[in-house]
Parts: sequence; C-alpha cells; structure tokens
Amino acid sequence: MDNKPPIKVIIDTNLWISFLIGKQLAGLKYLLIEKTLVPIFSPQLLNEINLVTKRPKLQKHFSQRKVQELLELLSIIGLCIEALR
Repeated sequence: MDNKPPIKVIIDTNLWISFLIGKQLAGLKYLLIEKTLVPIFSPQLLNEINLVTKRPKLQKHFSQRKVQELLELLSIIGLCIEALR
C-alpha cells in the first residue's frame, strides 16, 4: 500500500465541464475517489462553474442535479482557498 500524500491540483472550469459531460475522464474520477488527487479551488471557481453550467448550450448535456452533486463533492474532497487580490 502506498502512503504518499495526495497531490494538490487546480482543475480548470473547462475540465470540470468536460467531467460533467462525461468525456473520457473516468481516470480523474478514480484519482479523486482514491484520494490520489485533492482538488484546490476558490469560491470564485465554484461560482464560475455554477454560471457556466447554466448556459443553454451546455444544459442539454447534464442536469443541474449533476452540477450540484459535483459542487457538493468538491466541498467534501477538495480544499477551498481564498484568492489573493
């Protein structure tokens, strides 16, 4: 068993959108569930994800329920930081 600490990563909104759509990101899901990666995000990134997922051209690809599940998952497994101004 490998006891390495998880790798902290910042994942762009576009990748999270692809994750919601289901584009070949099973590996990312596995790494998150296995706690190999810890996503780092800011409240601004969460807000951006929320806004982008409400665009009509994207709404046909996933439900708002899936968006809420993603945001909840991030709050459980991720590390929220405040962006410096």
